[in-house]
Amino acid sequence: MKTNIMTTGLSSAMVLLSLTGCDKIADAADKIAAAVEGGPQTSYCESLCDWAVDCAGDETSLSADEMMSRCSDATHEVDEVCADAEAGTMEATDVLINNECVAKVEVMSCDGLVGGKVDVIAGRPPEATCIGAYGVLATGDPEDAYHTYNAARNAVLVTGDELCQDVTVGLCSGLIGCGPELSDDLADEAMDRCMAAMSGFNDSCKTEGLYDQDLPIDYNINRGYAVSCVDALAESDSICSPSSWIDIASCAGAFVDPLSGTSLLDTLMGGASSYLEE
Repeated sequence: MKTNIMTTGLSSAMVLLSLTGCDKIADAADKIAAAVEGGPQTSYCESLCDWAVDCAGDETSLSADEMMSRCSDATHEVDEVCADAEAGTMEATDVLINNECVAKVEVMSCDGLVGGKVDVIAGRPPEATCIGAYGVLATGDPEDAYHTYNAARNAVLVTGDELCQDVTVGLCSGLIGCGPELSDDLADEAMDRCMAAMSGFNDSCKTEGLYDQDLPIDYNINRGYAVSCVDALAESDSICSPSSWIDIASCAGAFVDPLSGTSLLDTLMGGASSYLEE
């Protein structure tokens, strides 16, 4: 929604007051002047995606380019104002609001994406500048800014199916190391055999949605356990003894859905044992 700066003096003043406080009107006026001259530097979508890609780091197997592409598509789908900002067609007061929000996003903590369960579930974009001000530009609903934020968070993390595949590959990489050192060709053949042996787990993991997640409602603690389990097994000899995997706390929590009670641990250990016995 565009704002006509000539006919919205009162609303513009209220925006300035809410963003800067009564004692900083002069500074706000300078910002409006800069907005008129320079336009938006970065859209809200772009700022969120920069934040999410930087924060995701080692938490995902996706490359930075893959994360950025997914995030851009997801955020633009739910936020039409981003396209206006990037095209330079925003009105001056809207540019000011956009730029204030973007500045706050640039210094957001990563806890809303990669923190603990409480931090992730409670994660929100900056309240005053983004939810309170920017959020009304598109449809008048402040929660729009929150929806865009969630779209960015979900986009940079692997899907549940992708994590099932990553976990299976990670475990097979460790299991291959239990035998003698192999040439590249033989290692590739061993990986194929292991993936076949572990297909029962991999397929069930995807079918059961063991690692599916849709922030902020469906935070899935199993995802973190799965990554921790694979890392723990890779750093110890336990990988070569599937029967002992259940003794590692993160592994015990990685393959059992606490909500449905579905356990894929026996299927996983059976596939691993089958491969090792070949």
